[in-house]
Amino acid sequence: MPTLAPAPGRRDGRDGGTSETPPEKPTALVVESDVGSSSAVCGYLVELGFSVTAVASGVGAVIAARNSVPTVIFLAIQLRDATGADLVTWLRANPALAKVPIVAMQTLGEDAPALEAGGFDARLKKPTSVAKVAQVIREACTGAS
Repeated sequence: MPTLAPAPGRRDGRDGGTSETPPEKPTALVVESDVGSSSAVCGYLVELGFSVTAVASGVGAVIAARNSVPTVIFLAIQLRDATGADLVTWLRANPALAKVPIVAMQTLGEDAPALEAGGFDARLKKPTSVAKVAQVIREACTGAS
């Protein structure tokens, strides 16, 4: 006799869980060549419930974003192979990525007006904290920077 799957939301009795698929985690792409900064931001995002992909180059960012469209992108202003402004242009040119919020990760001394002209949705000043990362995600996703 065939086994019937339980109705959605009903317990199946085997593992105490439900048969419904849990909601997918939001995803973040972190583009940063500095290992310490990348590790910190990735850790904060994981703490906030994100699944995170980290890359250290502009080329890596374009490939990763095309392979799996993230919920949000955190982008260093200056990488070894590209500027943040160049990457924003390249990412926005892809229709699948055009509306993905992009957060500039700004270190001390980087020019704020240049960031605003770069097409970023929000900016995160480093060093940072989990509370600041959460705040900037809200700003980037609502357009309230």
